[in-house]
This record gives sequence, structure tokens and C-alpha cells, in this order.
Amino acid sequence: MFQVTDHTLILRVTPTVNNDTGATDISTISATLNGNLTLVGRDTATVFFCWGNSDAGATTPSAWENVAPAGDMTATGSFSNTVRNLTPAMTYCYRTFATNTYGSSWSAAPATFATPPLSGPVLMIR
Repeated sequence: MFQVTDHTLILRVTPTVNNDTGATDISTISATLNGNLTLVGRDTATVFFCWGNSDAGATTPSAWENVAPAGDMTATGSFSNTVRNLTPAMTYCYRTFATNTYGSSWSAAPATFATPPLSGPVLMIR
């Protein structure tokens, strides 16, 4: 969509995002979720990570177990957020979500990652 006002072309752009780089710095209890804002237009986009133990789809953030804000962006680029209090040896997935005045969008598919199991000595009681 576009609008011409006083000979100025104003583009009404819905922001677009992806999670192609996946999670990094994964430990037994935390991970850094990464996303990329690929289209922002003239309006500020607010970006989020929606994450949990299963993919809750790309319909509404409230369907997810957790929603982590990643901030407001006025230009394309990467964004991240470190999530904590994860469970060791668990698989998680997340999607990126962006919204502005003109609409919202989700990453096309979820990114998945697994926290490693706890390591160390095992105590056997007989």
C-alpha cells in the first residue's frame, strides 16, 4: 500500500523477520535467541521472540509459553535476547514476531535448539 500526500510518497510497510541464524551460546540453563528484521519501512517495528517446548504457530504471541521483547527498531538488522531458567536436556523452539502500525509478521518456520544435559559425577547409592 502507498499514499501520496503533498507530493510525498508514503509506503505503508508491514515489517518482516526471520530466525535463520538460530540460537547461540546455548548452555544447560540459558540460550541467546537471534532474529533478523529484513523489512521495516518508515514506521518503527517492535520485535519479539515467542518460545517454548513446542511450536505454537504463527497466529498470536499469547499462544506461546513465553514472549520475550527484543526492542524497537527503525532500520533492518539483527536482534537478540538471552533467555534464562531453561531446563537441561530439553528441546525448545522459537519464532520471531514483528509489528508496527501497518501490520505484523512472523518468521516462516520455528528455529529449534536443545540444551545440553547436566554433566558431572554420578552418585550411586546402594
